[in-house]
Amino acid sequence: MKSKETARKPTFSNEAIWDMDSNMLDVDNYPEYTITSIFERGNSRDLSELIRYYGVDQVKETLSKSENLMPRAVHMANTLFNLQRPATRAERKKEPA
Repeated sequence: MKSKETARKPTFSNEAIWDMDSNMLDVDNYPEYTITSIFERGNSRDLSELIRYYGVDQVKETLSKSENLMPRAVHMANTLFNLQRPATRAERKKEPA
């Protein structure tokens, strides 16, 4: 497997990176943003690109540590990786203080 330094940079759909020009996304300096954005709004091609670039281990680690995933991202992470992780934002809002 190629290192990230020599690997082709991933390209993502505009829907996945909706809040900025996806050509301006710095995937090396902002992996947490990139990984969570793709799991929240990306399509299957976006997910393939993400996993190809970062590798399964880094994607799983990032998702398991995230405390602000949307329900769709949690479902996808659980489906693909059988990840058990903290509650989603919506779930935490329902918990008593």
